[in-house]
Amino acid sequence: MHRYKNIGLMLLVVASLFVYRSVQAQAGGPVQPIQQTQQVNGYSLTLNTTPATGEQGVMVQVMDPKGQLMPDAQVMVNFIMPGMQMTTVPRPAVAAVPGRYDGMGAFSMAGTWDVEVTVTPANAAPLVATFHVPVVDAVPLPARPAPLPPSFWTPWTATSLGLLVVGLVAAAWTQWGRKRQQALGFVVSWLLILAAAGTWLVPTALGAPYALGAPRQTSISRATPIFKANCAPCHGVAGHGDGLAARTLNPPPANLTAPHVDQHPDGQIYGWIHDGFPGSAMPAFGQRLTSDQIWDLVDYVRHLRAVAAGTAK
Repeated sequence: MHRYKNIGLMLLVVASLFVYRSVQAQAGGPVQPIQQTQQVNGYSLTLNTTPATGEQGVMVQVMDPKGQLMPDAQVMVNFIMPGMQMTTVPRPAVAAVPGRYDGMGAFSMAGTWDVEVTVTPANAAPLVATFHVPVVDAVPLPARPAPLPPSFWTPWTATSLGLLVVGLVAAAWTQWGRKRQQALGFVVSWLLILAAAGTWLVPTALGAPYALGAPRQTSISRATPIFKANCAPCHGVAGHGDGLAARTLNPPPANLTAPHVDQHPDGQIYGWIHDGFPGSAMPAFGQRLTSDQIWDLVDYVRHLRAVAAGTAK
């Protein structure tokens, strides 16, 4: 049976490639908390928080000019994103132990945030410190599913399977030849197997881009009634944030035609539709719409922005 070890090993490699193509998982480690300290009028203010999207706990430590923890202060925390002209309602931080105050805040998106801490001592003027916090996504953004090819028999798969068959034939040929023939056949067969693997994996390595032609237009057509029923009441029919319900909402709905839309990847927009937008009236549609419908809405948002920018095709 030792004659067939080479063939068996190659088949094992091929099977592993199919598993690799079928199951691809990504895992990211947890975001680590950060700590920053600023000196304001002799007082030491320290901020501790986790720089990840979503609701996050905030710990503020206040020390007086003598280096003593300062109790009985009033502490307010405000999350501001200057680049997007976004701000939240200031929230109080409550004393957990003397000199240390716990609160909550929401980072609604990744990017650079300013955490503004206002400390009012019992017998002193208010102290204001602004901490710059680089925020990342708490979890990997959802990836848009790549469109399936119209047929399994693409040029890539045909070439790959052809090389695979020739490689297996060469591997079998090595089992019944002389030593020189076996050595040559071994090298040739493995080169063919590796070439087949490379041909099979090239589309994965390059990443199949989402079709921007007819499939995009089709998704816009599918999304039109969904947008009108679920999104237009707040965002408006054209996406300007001027729907009938907009005047009753604070903060107001986002303008989906503004330039900032271009700064957000598709996965981030998908996440806001699926999970809602923290700190706003934007609800979560993950239980109401399917994943495909949400991706269609992402395309529709891109379409609204393109129409406003004059780049729609």
